[in-house]
Amino acid sequence: MRNLIFGIFLLFTSFMGHSRSDENPVVWSHEVNKISDTEFELIIKGDIHKGWHIFSQFNAEGGSLPSVFKYKKAGEDYELIGGTEESETVVEYSDIWEMDETFFVDEVTFRQHIKLLNPVNQPDWGLP
Repeated sequence: MRNLIFGIFLLFTSFMGHSRSDENPVVWSHEVNKISDTEFELIIKGDIHKGWHIFSQFNAEGGSLPSVFKYKKAGEDYELIGGTEESETVVEYSDIWEMDETFFVDEVTFRQHIKLLNPVNQPDWGLP
């Protein structure tokens, strides 16, 4: 189970960097909150460089591509409880797409609640 959680976060750490810049416009971090012995909240945070933004998962069709989350082994080792929640967005009209776009500036937080399907092999994250 430890490998499962490590794999989930490995996906996000590939986006992590040391400092924001035009070459690296978002610095990613993550944490895990223990809710119960079998339930956890995954938190993914992005610190966005000035002048850049990340699109919401719920951007309207026909505009910019929305953010998408794919969780490896979801339904095998753990189940997703609800959808991936996101922090407050900005909605602004785009002359390029001729429609409103929904996105994040400065920072973004995504949260996903999960439940382990095999609690016997639960990970040891050093959480209380």
